[in-house]
Amino acid sequence: IGLFASSAVVAAGPLEFAPASGLLENFFIGGSVGYLHESEDERWHLQLGIDLQPKLAGMDQAVFLEVGYRKLEFLNVEQEIIPVTLNYKLERPLFGALSLYAGAGAGVAFYEISGGVSAEDEVFWRQVFGGLVYDITQQIELFAGVRGLFLDEVEINGFTTQSGDDLLWEVGGRFNFYGSRRPFCPRLRRGKPAIVRGRGCFVSPPKKTFASTAILAVNLRA
Repeated sequence: IGLFASSAVVAAGPLEFAPASGLLENFFIGGSVGYLHESEDERWHLQLGIDLQPKLAGMDQAVFLEVGYRKLEFLNVEQEIIPVTLNYKLERPLFGALSLYAGAGAGVAFYEISGGVSAEDEVFWRQVFGGLVYDITQQIELFAGVRGLFLDEVEINGFTTQSGDDLLWEVGGRFNFYGSRRPFCPRLRRGKPAIVRGRGCFVSPPKKTFASTAILAVNLRA
């Protein structure tokens, strides 16, 4: 009869993702289209941002630069509005691949009028936003939410427009160059840590939780 003992280490804690190193580490790009509640027309946005470390109270942090575009036509006059903002975003997982996000930003909006008159102006622009985001893959996510927009009155050639405060309903998507912060790793099941094809899935933070296993080998020989 032979008795052999071995020990196995099992780390406990929430699953995390170690992003790949490289020039684009932690960067993401994105875009969205929205519908303005008061103005009843659409607006488009492009984003370029970076995720920040460490987390804040368990929430992912990010900052991103955003450029928007909106075009209005009235009679023979065209009005183009291009807001450029710097934004801060927090994101907290809810369940599965679904998360909640919220943030705020500020910048400047460039106005240009052409047609019967030609003029330009710049005004201070602020926004707050929130909504839900869903990870489709490790790198692609979709989001839907609402924004509150606040901007100063525009005065061009003695003509003053409305303040422009509005609500924007939007849908969009983002591409993470390094993969999702909440990877599609299998959760801990039966005490076994998850491993995802070497992309950096691991169990963190490690805790001093050890499981010892004993293997009893019985050899019967005649």
